[in-house]
Amino acid sequence: MDLQISILSCSLAENSRSRLLCRHAKATLDALGCRAALVDLKDHRVLPHGMDGSEGLDEVRDALASANGILIGFPVYNYTMNSSLKAVIERFGRTMENKVVGLMMAAGGRASYMSSLDVTSSLMFDFRTWVAPRSVYATKDDFDEDRTRIASHEIKKRVAELAEAVATRSWQHAQDTPFKQ
Repeated sequence: MDLQISILSCSLAENSRSRLLCRHAKATLDALGCRAALVDLKDHRVLPHGMDGSEGLDEVRDALASANGILIGFPVYNYTMNSSLKAVIERFGRTMENKVVGLMMAAGGRASYMSSLDVTSSLMFDFRTWVAPRSVYATKDDFDEDRTRIASHEIKKRVAELAEAVATRSWQHAQDTPFKQ
């Protein structure tokens, strides 16, 4: 089986910390020999469902639809996901149905560590997605001042563990045959 993992970077900021998490996940998956596609929303224009002016929707949809597993990296704003991720879930949540998804978040401080719950509940209950029971939560202190690299070895390790877990569970999930009598 040819395993495909899509990594969705949801920040639109030029010097994005969550994008650094996504790049580290891609490097980890590449080293494991997995096909990993990084889809960066800053290269697309995904507006909420019903709004005109979106661009690159087919590429985002195809990357999510063809994936066995998905890693999502997003910035936390006001204790929740950013609007770009919300727009992706609104438009493409069905393409993530029955897939394994891992979440990586970057926030300014420590108080937003439960920000994945909105994303998790939407994916699990609305779209029957298998959300990995571990996530990565990184704060500004886990990155260098220039936002060019992850400074924390612990965060690097946790991103790598999450990427490997999503790949492993995605492969196992694809191999499962439903029970039939």
